Parts: sequence; structure tokens; C-alpha cells
Amino acid sequence: MSDTESTQTISTTTTSTTQTTTSTKPAATTKTQTFPLAHPPPPKHTLRLTPHLTLQIQQLTPTSRRPIPILEVYQPTRFGKTLGDAPRKLTARDMYIVQSDGYAHLPEEQQNQGGVVGVIYMPAKEENRKMAFPGGGVWFPVGEGWEVSVTVRGGYRFMFKGRADGVSRVVEWEKRVAKGRSSSASEGSETNADWRFTLNIAELGLRRPCLATLTKQGLKVGGWDRAQREYLASSIRSGNEVEEDAALYTSVLTMGVYVAAQEGWLNQYL
Repeated sequence: MSDTESTQTISTTTTSTTQTTTSTKPAATTKTQTFPLAHPPPPKHTLRLTPHLTLQIQQLTPTSRRPIPILEVYQPTRFGKTLGDAPRKLTARDMYIVQSDGYAHLPEEQQNQGGVVGVIYMPAKEENRKMAFPGGGVWFPVGEGWEVSVTVRGGYRFMFKGRADGVSRVVEWEKRVAKGRSSSASEGSETNADWRFTLNIAELGLRRPCLATLTKQGLKVGGWDRAQREYLASSIRSGNEVEEDAALYTSVLTMGVYVAAQEGWLNQYL
């Protein structure tokens, strides 16, 4: 609800105490945040003796004239990379995400700046299909892994593997024609840059509003209600609410990067 609408609602309530609210739509607990994607130049060196910066995720704020770099996405060297408790070693095709700065809309003191906050496993080649996440997936130090499968409509379904308590969660990036394009023009006439994706919970009653939207230019994340937040938060291990909020945004953004990579939107080593 906008500030104008909120003011109108308050005004109506004070002038007439007999009016009641009939809307049953849950109130949003998070404001939508905008995250542009900054694409570095394509890689030039094939030896790959140092990690390659593949993508920078920035955040727009009302108080800053320039986007703030929040996350940096790297591909390892040709030798791969081992990360702590990650389920397997990263290959040269995989990616890992580093927190370069705290989220602008969250308190800074509890955010993991400078550390690895996410891992993206690309679908494994045939000779490596016995590794963890053979079909692709994402993993987070403060949670567990999400396995990925491609839907018949060209979307991407992420399934939380769960823990001993039996918790399982499923979200899906649904592929849609970008706004301003006619559905009749979507058949064979446009590039993948003309598509957009919306992230929804794959469970009735929690599908709307969508959790995020993704285009080649960036992501918009947030605006979900309390039930949706609790659904996502159940996949995260955190010590406090601020850390949990940061992990929620990181998980959604990481899933978005996976989709962008699969759609060919990143300048990455294949």
C-alpha cells in the first residue's frame, strides 16, 4: 500500500467509525528492493589461474545516487575451489558469491561482509553425474542445498533438500513474456532477453504475491507477506532476525543468478 493510500485509509477511519475493512489480503512484511546486474567484460584469458568476476549485483536506494555493490559472483580458477562445509568441490564451471557490502535496507552489524554467502553448482557434465547436485543447484552456508530441475514451460524449479526434521520447500522461477510484448510474438521471434521470470512458492495459498522478478537487467525482490517469509526462512539457520533477512535476500538473488546463467545472460566461462 502506498503512502497516499495509507493516508486516505487513516482519514476515512477517523471520520467514520462505522466503516470496517473487508480486504483479506495479507499485509506485506517486506518492501520491494531493486538489484541491477552489472556485467563485467567477457573473460579474455583462457589459462584461468585467478578467479573470474562474472557478475556484480548492486542495490538501488532512495538516498544514494549510484547503485551500491552488494554481491560479487566469481568463477573459480581452472583447478576449482573447496569451500568449508559445501557438499562438494566447485568445478571451474561453478560459481560462488561473496558479500562485498551489506544490504542497504538492513542493519550492517549482523551482515557477513567479505565472506562467501552462496554457491552455484551448474549442471554436471556426463562424466561427473555422480557428484552432488548433478542436475544443478545452489547451496548456502546458513542453510542447505536446493536442487534444480527445468520445467516443461522453460522455468526452473528449486527444491530444498530438507533436514532431519523433514522440512521441504519448493519454489519456481516461472518464465513469462516480458511486459510490453504480445504473447503472439513470443513464438520464435524474440531473443531470451525478451523474457522475464517470476519467483513463486509452489504451494497453493502462498503463490501470490510473487517473491521476485528477474530480467536481464536485474531483479526486484521482496513485497512478500509474513506466511511467505516464514516459508522461506524455514530453510535457513540463523542466530538473529537481521542475519535471517540478509540470508533470505541472498538466497533469492543466488537462485536468480543461476537462472540468468542458464539463460546465457552472463559473461562466463562455459
